[in-house]
Amino acid sequence: FEKGDVIGRNGSVVSGLNVSYQFDTRDNVLTSSKGSFLQIEYSAHESWTGSTHSFHRWQIDARHFFKPFPNRQDVLAFQGYGFFNNGGKIPFNELALLGGDMIMRGYYVGSLRDKNLMAFQSEYRWQALKRWGLVGFGGLGWVNEKVSDMGMKNILPSYGAGLRFKINRKENVNVRVDYGFGNGQQNLYFFIAEAF
Repeated sequence: FEKGDVIGRNGSVVSGLNVSYQFDTRDNVLTSSKGSFLQIEYSAHESWTGSTHSFHRWQIDARHFFKPFPNRQDVLAFQGYGFFNNGGKIPFNELALLGGDMIMRGYYVGSLRDKNLMAFQSEYRWQALKRWGLVGFGGLGWVNEKVSDMGMKNILPSYGAGLRFKINRKENVNVRVDYGFGNGQQNLYFFIAEAF
């Protein structure tokens, strides 16, 4: 980074116009157990909007939750996430970042970055006791300059497990501890609310 010709290394101004659509039928935003969520965002960054770099971006976040057993509180959750940049010179700090406490928990945030990102993850939330639960999660992701380069040869796995403690039974809010593994990486997370 210090010696390379990295776009945005000496600073940038990113401003633009954003259009967003959201659909949400989740029963709880912090700890969803049923319903769906969809958010689609498009943003245009051009010189006439005050941006020093011209590019366009699409972000798509789709989630679905359901209880697989009618007499239990267990939850099966799925998420698909896409972050797609289109344009010639995109600043370093505007690239797609893989990893972190929400997307592909086996990688630390920003360890892999490029113009485009796709990730699919799921988790099973087992309610072991009234306040305690266990979670197993796994995911597959890609980070590439071109969407057409995303294939089986450069797929990134992520998997792990977590512990949950319900700090607010009325509002169904959990404290979560997750330990995730990726390609040569592993991370521990402490947060309130679920990853997705």
